[in-house]
Amino acid sequence: MDNKLPNPLGSYVLVEVPEVKKETDSGIILPETKKKQNGIGIVVNVNPTTSPDNLGRKVIFDPFEAFPFSENGRNFVFVKNEHLIAFLNND
Repeated sequence: MDNKLPNPLGSYVLVEVPEVKKETDSGIILPETKKKQNGIGIVVNVNPTTSPDNLGRKVIFDPFEAFPFSENGRNFVFVKNEHLIAFLNND
């Protein structure tokens, strides 16, 4: 757990997400309205009283139920445990 990151309250977890793509693979620049989070990330901080086992796990979450947060060039979202859809195998 990174002590410099905010500590989620209640049933929230902090998920680090990759940067949203700004252009397609072929180089077409996407307008702001087409840029969206894909709902996959890694749980980097949790409320230790509610979900300590989720720490470090790769998850799929509902991007419409996520609150975005950025710190030092890293992108995160706060997501409630009930909006985590699935755990992915860590590669």
